[in-house]
Amino acid sequence: MRVNYIFRCLNSSTDVNVIQFITDRVPIDSIKGIYSFHVNNNYASYLFTFVWKSLSLIFLLKNQDVVMIEGSMFLPFAITAKILRKKVVYDTHGSIVEVSKGVRGIKNLLFRRIIGGLLDRVTTAVSDVVITVSEKDAEIFKRYSRNKGKVVVIRHSIDTEKIPFYEVENQKVKTALFAGNLRSVQNYEVTKKIIEIAKQLPEVKFVIVGEGKEKFTNYPDNVIFVGKVESLDKYYKEADVCVIPLTTGTGIKTKVLECMAYGRPVITTEKGIEGLTDAEKLEGVLVDRVENFPTLIKKIELKRNYYRLREYVEKNFSIKTICEQLIKIFEGISL
Repeated sequence: MRVNYIFRCLNSSTDVNVIQFITDRVPIDSIKGIYSFHVNNNYASYLFTFVWKSLSLIFLLKNQDVVMIEGSMFLPFAITAKILRKKVVYDTHGSIVEVSKGVRGIKNLLFRRIIGGLLDRVTTAVSDVVITVSEKDAEIFKRYSRNKGKVVVIRHSIDTEKIPFYEVENQKVKTALFAGNLRSVQNYEVTKKIIEIAKQLPEVKFVIVGEGKEKFTNYPDNVIFVGKVESLDKYYKEADVCVIPLTTGTGIKTKVLECMAYGRPVITTEKGIEGLTDAEKLEGVLVDRVENFPTLIKKIELKRNYYRLREYVEKNFSIKTICEQLIKIFEGISL
């Protein structure tokens, strides 16, 4: 979602070429200015493909004024760009080490805390500007850059023009929703917690939307995995609340903003509203510890209209705001 908004913002004022990698084995259409490549969904494939493509596309990179990368996995493109004496902008959705906190296992330790942390540090070092999504993220990357003043904050944005507002139909919670890519570590952990909550509330239906449902096989009947869908509208309309028990991750949580934009109250944690100034003061935003979620869901008395939640998103996280900030950065770095 963030990448799409960034492309729209920059493409409105300058010529933009996009290099994207697709894990789904779907046919790729040839579109002017967009270079698409298939990549297998594993680290070895990423490493080989990213290194190879950063070299094979060297003439394309040479013709750009600025090279922007989305995440430290694209470090080979940043290094190639610096060799070509191009400016590099690194847009990070959050520190990989911070995301890994609270997640156990050797794989997490090796690939996120050790290798991921190293990627973040090296990418920060070679970049001219680092864009983070919250002040907490900015503090982390300022340490990586040794406070050289090249870290800026541009928050996530939500295109409310494409999101319908729905009134809530029920007074008590009958259906709860969570939407996200279940293959990401934080969403995987969230889903495990939702399953545990659902076991305590058999009268409530928990709908989980997003790719990665194959990762879960043992769950109660009141947990419904939908998988990846073209539109979330139907699922938000049928839901009474969003349940987002985040305990890991960093940055501003787009899924929380999206829920608010649809007009749905959200039950989440302190981690879930991290970076959302004064959001906990809004009626319809319930913040508590995960172990208290079942009690909250049972007791909450729902209102019909939560338009204040949508107004909060429109005022603080509009696409217009992110566009103005991005264009200013690119104009400054190109001087």
